[in-house]
Amino acid sequence: MKKAGKYLLMLAAVILLSAVGCIKVQAGDITLKNGKWQKGTLTLNRTDQYYKINIKQTGYMKVSRTRDDKDALELDIKICDGKKIVIAEPSMFLSDFGFAVKKGTYYLLVSDYADGGDAWEDGLISDEEVKENYKIKYTFTAVKEGRKPTKPRKGLNKAPSLKKNQQVSGLIFQKKTEQRVYFKYVASAKTKVNFSYELFGTRLRIADAKGNFLSFDDKGNMIKNKNRVVWWEEKNKDFVILPQGTYYFVIQPDAFSQSGYYKLKLL
Repeated sequence: MKKAGKYLLMLAAVILLSAVGCIKVQAGDITLKNGKWQKGTLTLNRTDQYYKINIKQTGYMKVSRTRDDKDALELDIKICDGKKIVIAEPSMFLSDFGFAVKKGTYYLLVSDYADGGDAWEDGLISDEEVKENYKIKYTFTAVKEGRKPTKPRKGLNKAPSLKKNQQVSGLIFQKKTEQRVYFKYVASAKTKVNFSYELFGTRLRIADAKGNFLSFDDKGNMIKNKNRVVWWEEKNKDFVILPQGTYYFVIQPDAFSQSGYYKLKLL
């Protein structure tokens, strides 16, 4: 899916309402099975529930979450390493998110609570009666690491050239610094470039020879508009029309998921 729009600054305020006594409940660990939903229950008190995941090879996991309260933000989930140290906090605005992983043990920490609503505030139900169900699951797919990401523009000189019908794929692991994967494309003349992509937790953009991101209109034509942001995400096919010159297909993690995987192919 190609997306375009003006630069937006998304400001979201998450108001955490404290339950009476601010009690936190620790529940026993539960081991998740690949692709299987696991049910859970939230109460008025914030509950910490660890879900153990055993990863046997390099790849990515897609985590899905749902909760009964459709008016609430998504279920609060944190990703932890084998020692239960938090290593990532995906956005609460995503029902699904991806995360690149290596062999090892991970935990998903659900730390949330149920909102009693008007019934609880009006005294119609007791604290013990405030409950909300949720579901969580992960789906793992094995993927080779692929090219090592670099800092912006650092990978331009060593970027491999994309060839027609050649698929490239890989993972981007979470880091505190901005990182990108570059693939070079040289147009000997004005060319219509068709490509397919599959992206999760990452997005695709196209840059010029200096690494500056380019803008395109709805017909694939390159345009000069610094206020127009164009990127591709999810899974689809598209095309752009490139004048003669050197260009780069750039993969980078999106701001919400922080890491993920990619597949890209020129058609």
